[in-house]
Amino acid sequence: MSSVVAIIGGGIAGMEAASQLLRLGYQPHIIEQSGHLGGHIAKWHRLFPDMSRADALVSQLEKSIRGTKIHLGATVQTAQRVWGGFSLQLSNGEQLEAMVFIIMLSQMPT
Repeated sequence: MSSVVAIIGGGIAGMEAASQLLRLGYQPHIIEQSGHLGGHIAKWHRLFPDMSRADALVSQLEKSIRGTKIHLGATVQTAQRVWGGFSLQLSNGEQLEAMVFIIMLSQMPT
């Protein structure tokens, strides 16, 4: 658990956080409720202001997070403080022990 970081949200901010954490030697886990990474941008055609392709950015970020454990179609049901970190129970039945968790959501679930 000492180097595991849970990232709640698999949009571009969560993906970038995972990329930087990997670079620093941590073991990021992305927990994303949808069936894909990239968040809202994954549905866009072009990015403002340079009109670059949105799918190119998502692909670039996907390459930068190779080695990250990805939990698609899952949400955090409970988070409990335990010695040395947190124990997260996911909606898919998995349990994840992490030293810290980061919330990277563009909107709060209802």
